[in-house]
Amino acid sequence: MDIMQGTSVPKITDSTDRAKSDLAEYGVAIMSNVLSPEKFQEIRDAVYREAEGDIRAGNASDPYFADAMLGAPSQRVWNLPSRGQVFCELVEHPVAMDLVESVVRGPLRLSTFSANITLPGSDMMYLHADQGTNPQPWGPEPHGLNVIWCIDDFTEETGATRFVPGSYRLNRSATMEEIMGPTVALEAPAGSLILMESRVWHKTGANVTKDRKRAAILGFYCKDCFVPNENWWLCLSPVVRNSGQSSLLKLMGFGSDSPLGRVHGKPAI
Repeated sequence: MDIMQGTSVPKITDSTDRAKSDLAEYGVAIMSNVLSPEKFQEIRDAVYREAEGDIRAGNASDPYFADAMLGAPSQRVWNLPSRGQVFCELVEHPVAMDLVESVVRGPLRLSTFSANITLPGSDMMYLHADQGTNPQPWGPEPHGLNVIWCIDDFTEETGATRFVPGSYRLNRSATMEEIMGPTVALEAPAGSLILMESRVWHKTGANVTKDRKRAAILGFYCKDCFVPNENWWLCLSPVVRNSGQSSLLKLMGFGSDSPLGRVHGKPAI
């Protein structure tokens, strides 16, 4: 089955309604003009400041297991909400949340909010779907939505995220043969927002440049019955936990109405 036949990459749009339509048709969408130039620059500066801080502190030497096969591993910057209010606000950006809630039905959980910086010389990541750990077949609705904030230009050369158009329709992970098949780059300028539902097969592209990094913030939102990628109960800063940001904390599993993750029968606080 040629799942890529007759499919293409959606055009970039500044319409939320168009993005919702693209997600339904392609499994992905690309948006522009979501952030003001000033807010984007603040976020970009914060990402690279935290990345440099991790390097100085020796916290960037061990690659994330999913990046370990890359020629020059990407740098991951974890637990962004604990690193500044600008990231907490980005988690709940109204455009992002509107799109998440249009795709993922029912109570939500923030699985991860981290940065991935693809370094010059890095090879491609392996092809996967973000709900690949869940039992298959998956069913007609995605379990999550990946919200990707482009901190730098996403191009073929800098290692833009690559995907298999139409793969979300199969409701399963790729086979070993399919993992080696063709993919398409999701190219977008810095400041754009890429959205990808969790059944889409995708991977980090190869950064073939000599001196250009390609950073992105990855926010994955899923149904609250799944274990999050980042263990917020252990890693979230006490400053954020005591900040009174109730909707943010609920997304992370604190004070949740869910019957899961309770302590002596009560919601974790």
